[in-house]
Amino acid sequence: MFFGVPGKMWKFGSLADFARVIHWLEKHRRKNKRKKGWVHALGKVTALIRESLDVYQVDAEKLSNALGGLLSKKRHPLTPTSIMGAIQKNGTKLIEYFDKLLRLGEDDLVKYWDKILFSGSHYRQLLKQLVMDFGNFEVILPILPPTGPEIKSDAVQDMLSGMYRINTRNLRMLEMLHTISHEWRKHPMKASSGFLKPDTNLARISTKMLAEYMLEADPVRIDIKKKKSIESGHQFAPYRFWRSAENIRLMAELDYVGPQRKPMPHRRYIDINFEAVDPVCCDIKRLEWSFREIFNNALGAVSHMYAGGSGKWSVKPLPRHATENPSAAIQLKVRSLYKGGFFSRKEYLRLEIVDEGVGIPAEHQPYITLWGYSPRRQEYEDRMKAPHTGPDEIIIGGKGIGMAYAREVMLEHGGDMYVTSKVGEGTEVVLEIPCPTPLRL
Repeated sequence: MFFGVPGKMWKFGSLADFARVIHWLEKHRRKNKRKKGWVHALGKVTALIRESLDVYQVDAEKLSNALGGLLSKKRHPLTPTSIMGAIQKNGTKLIEYFDKLLRLGEDDLVKYWDKILFSGSHYRQLLKQLVMDFGNFEVILPILPPTGPEIKSDAVQDMLSGMYRINTRNLRMLEMLHTISHEWRKHPMKASSGFLKPDTNLARISTKMLAEYMLEADPVRIDIKKKKSIESGHQFAPYRFWRSAENIRLMAELDYVGPQRKPMPHRRYIDINFEAVDPVCCDIKRLEWSFREIFNNALGAVSHMYAGGSGKWSVKPLPRHATENPSAAIQLKVRSLYKGGFFSRKEYLRLEIVDEGVGIPAEHQPYITLWGYSPRRQEYEDRMKAPHTGPDEIIIGGKGIGMAYAREVMLEHGGDMYVTSKVGEGTEVVLEIPCPTPLRL
């Protein structure tokens, strides 16, 4: 206990713990006890990140041993060392950094954290180091057997889930401190929610995603960004989901008209049906990312993408969508529903992503939310071994991250994810979130 605060909230085991810490810090700021509360929060977060780095290293060792030293044999794509070596090297560097912070006195600790949180370069540097841990996690999954018994093992899945949660918690703690410190400086009378957005609208998220994909695929906008990058001496960085954006541009036959380059589809491709629903409190960044991961899978299931010359792409629809007036390949629906009996009636918000794609074989369906499990990666590996002619098909997704990530985010918000599919007919992914969520601000 510290100032009457339960110790559990400082473990950040759930999103509600983050909300309680934000509320507690805001309460101390209003009562002019900001210094004491801020020092305590910085000390707790520093110690937690330091402790979790040790756990992450141990889990990586256990995972490597469980897989017969696979992480020590495989090379990291960015360094000449093994993946295990890259994890240890990055982890050691971070451990030394946080050990140094923990040895500082209270005043020096506050000064050092202020330098991190209020200096863009220092914040980005620390964020990059923590993201590299998750980057190593992303490198681990594709080297694992995509569909075999090893990846289905409960022990392997528990270790992968634990490593994911450690990375996510570390990043959330840094995001929380950064946002709170900036909000307190900019808006002294306003509480800071940061990445926990209390008025999230699921329909708005979906609409924003579609609009962003269409705009980022605009060839004129891309040329302007390239030109600005060259003029400023920076390397041009493509849009993170540019394959999916290009898929929509070509499949919907988008034209960009008017001074604002508004996209105009000429071909039916995506239908939306959004009911008016109540807002929820959520981790906005990770919820949006979850939607994109599932939507990208749907895009890959309803079309074939091929790489062409000079950076050009071509996209072919499935035969059922190659007609003159096809049905929508993907449908997005948002609605509310009630579950439970008379005394346990509870409202849920439901987002449905329905595609008329190739579908998921029945033998894979029970496992597609496992970390690293990827039938598409297996399909890609099999195709690469077999002789083939013609253009190379580009597969969107296939690391075995997206579906596991999305389900993890749903569970954190008190909801769940359900997948039903039939080969040759398509797939339906349902995301359900209780309204209100257990998260409070």
